[in-house]
Amino acid sequence: MGYPVVSQYKYLGTWLNEKLTLGTQIAHIAKKSNFIRSRLSPSLYSASLDFRRNMWQIFVLPSYEFIIPLYYYETAKTSRQKLEVMLRNSFKSYTGIKRATSTSLINDLMAYNIKERSEYLSYISEQKWLHRKRNEFYYRHEDENFESHRPQQLPNLCKNLPKSIIKYINLQTALCPQCKGNNITARLSKEHVAQNHDTEILSVHSIARQVRKFVKAKAKKRKNRREKISRAAIQEYADSLIQTNIDKLKRLLN
Repeated sequence: MGYPVVSQYKYLGTWLNEKLTLGTQIAHIAKKSNFIRSRLSPSLYSASLDFRRNMWQIFVLPSYEFIIPLYYYETAKTSRQKLEVMLRNSFKSYTGIKRATSTSLINDLMAYNIKERSEYLSYISEQKWLHRKRNEFYYRHEDENFESHRPQQLPNLCKNLPKSIIKYINLQTALCPQCKGNNITARLSKEHVAQNHDTEILSVHSIARQVRKFVKAKAKKRKNRREKISRAAIQEYADSLIQTNIDKLKRLLN
């Protein structure tokens, strides 16, 4: 009939190939993400962790939302794992966090689970289609099974956290020099320094909780509700808290 035959086609922001696999869209996301990252480098260099995460959410995360239908129906585990690793690496690139950082911490900082998100969107789409076939509208508040499919709402750990938290996270990926001298390979994690060097440091989760408590305490003391809390005061408090723990790790490195 004269219709052109192509090996890949872009439809609604998603690159589709003849087998509907993830490879084509993954290559597109990698190219686009790296290009935007290079353009944002000057602004990201001196920015807080909170700002960097916001930039990642605005410019990178939507590309992964487009690929969710392909991800959900992908049967190859290696392809799904490759996409999940790529998602975490993009977050590390935008925030400046080292690749050796634990996966669980990166997942908590991202506050985004693509597996749960794909299952949620698939369920909503299926329900809408079933109702549409009956000429009905789908209302979530009338769905008794909706809550069981909703993704877990994770707190934003990056909120109000300054640039110094990135240095603190990266320091914990460094190899312990004292253990290295004894032919033991271990990183300066919270658990390692507590068990082997009698040094207590705060976790990123604990620091985020303390910063949130500080903000809430400041909010309660405000006489005028319209008066905004000084961002400089929040940053100063967070920096002092983080620097105390950084100094503890530096003493182990020296």
